[in-house]
Amino acid sequence: MKVRHSGRTNQASNRFVAAKLIALVVVILAANVGAQNTHARLKVISGCSQPMWVQWLLGANGGTLNAPNFVQLNGVGTSEVFNIPDTGLAGLRVWPGFGCDLNGQNCQIGASGGPASAGFTCPAGIGCAPPIDTKFESTFGCFPGASPCLSNPSGGDPLGPTDWWDVSFADGYTVPVKVVLNGSCSGGPPNNTFDCSVYK
Repeated sequence: MKVRHSGRTNQASNRFVAAKLIALVVVILAANVGAQNTHARLKVISGCSQPMWVQWLLGANGGTLNAPNFVQLNGVGTSEVFNIPDTGLAGLRVWPGFGCDLNGQNCQIGASGGPASAGFTCPAGIGCAPPIDTKFESTFGCFPGASPCLSNPSGGDPLGPTDWWDVSFADGYTVPVKVVLNGSCSGGPPNNTFDCSVYK
């Protein structure tokens, strides 16, 4: 099965995107522009009763995310909030891991790999899984007034004020996902909800 949907969220208004990977709920939070350098713009919520590890990776030249990786969520409703730089963040990928060791490594599900320099490891004896994990991907735009805006690695121009997000089942999926947007989302899903929570 191949399902792919993307949307964009206008940053000029408050917005909140919740992507629920039924085991994992990813929420992009609304932020009020102020004098801060970061705002809580992404929240990951577990929709699963078993422990789930939240993993993330940035694309090349995507900026800096000062947030813990391999965060364990222990049950339905537990969450982790990520503070995104006001100057933007490009090529963020978030996915769930299950059956991981105490450090969130060597996952039985979700060990599709990442660079060892970023702390990713794969289970001994079986190696990394194919990259079939359910993924939430996003590029967060630059807040008006923030300076200097991050350069878009895809084109070199500064990031604009729009957040772009994507949920992809193109390579496969490991858990169902639900994305809920709070705010203005031009070209987004009906009722600001992308719901693939029925896939099992």
